[in-house]
Amino acid sequence: MQAMDNDELAPIAIEIRSRLEKVMNSLSESPCRSRMHDEGLGDYNELHGYLIRRAAATLANLGKHALGWEENLDGSPPPTLIIQW
Repeated sequence: MQAMDNDELAPIAIEIRSRLEKVMNSLSESPCRSRMHDEGLGDYNELHGYLIRRAAATLANLGKHALGWEENLDGSPPPTLIIQW
C-alpha cells in the first residue's frame, strides 16, 4: 500500500467530517433525542437502560423474564437474566 500525502488526504478528511456532521445533526433531531428529552435522560447509555427496563417490565407483566448479555447490566432491573461471555 502506498502512503498518501496531505494533499491527497485533505479531501477525504473533509468528506469524513461532512458525513459525521450529517449523522450528528440527524441524531439531534431523532425520535431518540425526543424520548431522551421527554424522559430526562442525559445520554444514549441512559436511553439504553430506559429501553431495557421498559422491555423487562413488559415481559414481567406477561410472566416472562428478560434475557440479555452482560452489556445490559447497566440499568437492567432484576429479574433480568444475564448471559456472560
